Amino acid sequence: MTARPRSHESGGDDPQPRHGDDGDEPSPHPRLPASNVAEGEQHALQVLQGGRPRTVGSEVRGDAAPTTREPVPEDPEVAHAMRIYDQLGQDPPKIHVADNEAVHPRAHTIERHGPDLPVRRQAGVQTIEGRIYGDHGWDGPENQSFKWDNATVMTREINEYVQRNWENIRGDLALKGFHRAGYNAGHRVGEGFLNGGMYGFGPRQAEYMSTSLVRLRIRLVPGADPARLFLVSAFPAGIL
Repeated sequence: MTARPRSHESGGDDPQPRHGDDGDEPSPHPRLPASNVAEGEQHALQVLQGGRPRTVGSEVRGDAAPTTREPVPEDPEVAHAMRIYDQLGQDPPKIHVADNEAVHPRAHTIERHGPDLPVRRQAGVQTIEGRIYGDHGWDGPENQSFKWDNATVMTREINEYVQRNWENIRGDLALKGFHRAGYNAGHRVGEGFLNGGMYGFGPRQAEYMSTSLVRLRIRLVPGADPARLFLVSAFPAGIL
């Protein structure tokens, strides 16, 4: 049985973007009308997952029971989130990783973590180990670099995650425009390297390991109406 996914911050194999084109920054929606943003998001999530709140009417005529009404959210952010939530639908989508990457330039699961990438360092070749050192084909060195074992494991793991967590994903996309998570799949999903010197000032040292950990990021397609999502990246990791 897989562990419950948890959200994660920057660091590791896919750090915060150097050029601002790849991260999990909030969508440019109006801010929630709350003195505390987390409080506002919690309220909006309750509205999304529980339907429009019902309030008791103020008028009681004779012996009649109090009337009820379903108010339209007064705040435009809540209304906007509810619209996206409804458009995404109750049924989780099936993600075809190669097609996703072909359509969305920011997507890079196969590009950086695909099962066909060579593992061991080779001169003039883009490799998983070489990413630790910033070798050929990489923008710079990283502290972890991993690849999926094969296309079947990659496709199955991504889509099973989406199936299991669709309600959370749907709510995050409606409220923030993105969803990110890190979790233990409970079985091997890939292999790669950690930089053994990441916490010190010595030379970089790629240390091989297999892993059951997965990190994943999903975003709304900018400007899409009706709303739809795309997979930014999903990859095995050595550290969540």
